[in-house]
Amino acid sequence: MKALDHSRRRFGEQERFMLLLIAPAALLMALFQVVPIVIGANASFRDWALNNPKKTWVGLSHYTDVITDPAFLQVVLPNTFLFMALSTEDSGARSWCRQCCCCR
Repeated sequence: MKALDHSRRRFGEQERFMLLLIAPAALLMALFQVVPIVIGANASFRDWALNNPKKTWVGLSHYTDVITDPAFLQVVLPNTFLFMALSTEDSGARSWCRQCCCCR
């Protein structure tokens, strides 16, 4: 019967102490990472400017405009993939050189 009472208890003293230690970091992370992501996602679905307080809902039209824009398809997208390939290749080459130099 005593084991049943122990399993029913939600948080013991140690668990509450751990939550107390984690709470400030979790709060800061939510405040500075999660909230701006949610605000940015909401703004991406609206048509608004800083000088115009009216924020009209446009849905996915911004995304369809970007995807169908020829400049995006011919300039931005290839440059992004080129930058990604070169930066990962450079990082891989540096790592390989470092590995070879340190092992000898």
